[in-house]
Amino acid sequence: MKQETNANPIDAHAMLLTLQSMVEALRNPPRTLRPDDRLWDAETVADYLCVSRRHVIERLACMPDFPAAVLLPTSGDSKAQRRWKPADIRRWAERRQETKKTLN
Repeated sequence: MKQETNANPIDAHAMLLTLQSMVEALRNPPRTLRPDDRLWDAETVADYLCVSRRHVIERLACMPDFPAAVLLPTSGDSKAQRRWKPADIRRWAERRQETKKTLN
């Protein structure tokens, strides 16, 4: 007596292609950016420091010890877009932390 199978050749081929694409995806996972990989704009810097965007642009960014911005080129005659590395902003803020004086 001949034994019947539930899978036909077309389904087996489709399954093989699916498995091959899954294996390929596991070998080459998509690169995801961590939050620290992204540059911050003035608005994000302002949010982190709990100040206004205007304060960042007009008061902080021009301070000599404030981290230098990464200047991203733009098309046309507009100014370059300024972005900052999150780690640089965090270090700058930590350096400015007050130290408490001990009581004598």
